[in-house]
Amino acid sequence: MINDVINNLLDGSIPSETQLRECFDEIFSGLADDVRISSFLSLLNDLNFSQNVLLSAILASNNQLKNKVNLNIDSIENISFVNSFGCVDISLLQDLICSAGDLCACKYSFNSPLCVNNSFKILELLGFNFEKEIDYNSCEFEKLNFNYAYLSNEIPYFKYAEPIRAKLPFKNVFSYVLKMLNPFSSKNLFLGVSDRNFANTMANVALKLNKENSIIVSSDNDFDYIYPNGETYIAEAWKNKIFTYVITPELLGFDSAQISEIEVENNEQNASDILNIIENKDIGAKYSMAIMNSALSLYISKKAESLIDGVNLAKSLISSGKVKEKFEQLKNFYS
Repeated sequence: MINDVINNLLDGSIPSETQLRECFDEIFSGLADDVRISSFLSLLNDLNFSQNVLLSAILASNNQLKNKVNLNIDSIENISFVNSFGCVDISLLQDLICSAGDLCACKYSFNSPLCVNNSFKILELLGFNFEKEIDYNSCEFEKLNFNYAYLSNEIPYFKYAEPIRAKLPFKNVFSYVLKMLNPFSSKNLFLGVSDRNFANTMANVALKLNKENSIIVSSDNDFDYIYPNGETYIAEAWKNKIFTYVITPELLGFDSAQISEIEVENNEQNASDILNIIENKDIGAKYSMAIMNSALSLYISKKAESLIDGVNLAKSLISSGKVKEKFEQLKNFYS
């Protein structure tokens, strides 16, 4: 099928949803070589980021995941399509705060230099061992409310798609599939993207993926979280509907800040700042960013009735010591 679709794309024809799905099934089954995969991705051009292409690729890849864990508890994925390595790890802070708020945070990584989730590297600096053998279906693991796991480098996505994605000089559909893989079938989704139009597309994709509630964040500044100094566009997806609105730090009770105020020099500083935040040693804008973005996660997961309630809940989870207590529990488990 992928040969036929490549020829059709060369002729200017748009592939059907069925054809796209068959192409991605071929790729993840190891039936397409590197040249065909590269040609297919190159010819898709702008279609790479359409709803049909994204959904077909995500579903085909997820169907290849083995040993998936269906969570029967409140859960969320806090993910960003841009790795903001220069800033404090907001996603990790969201996960720690959500976990302390009785909301299971789900994240995965590959243990490979080709594909690194920085949150894992920061936690490893803080004494976590994610190579520990764990029964992901155990009650002990479920009670953690913190589902972090390394995926095997032999899974079809990593084996057949990631090496190609890493070599191509342009963003393509696999840039986004990589973020949407997860062995833990979480109910809710916080997703950061860099374009408002794409936020609406991903809100529709989230509905098709049967997420109960999702919130897609875009600041139009290549920054995938609430922007610290200006407006942030929100696409909220729930009950098969999408609602859009704009928020600012001031609306959530915070002063605006410059990006430079949330930057870190390296992972060691990242780890140190995260510890200071969860130990209730307020470090300004980084703390504010942790609270605001966690508020969105708590709100969309129905742990808070409004964004302001989410802000107050996130603050109280830190000030009461519950986040630090959760951190120590997690560290003991992953050691």
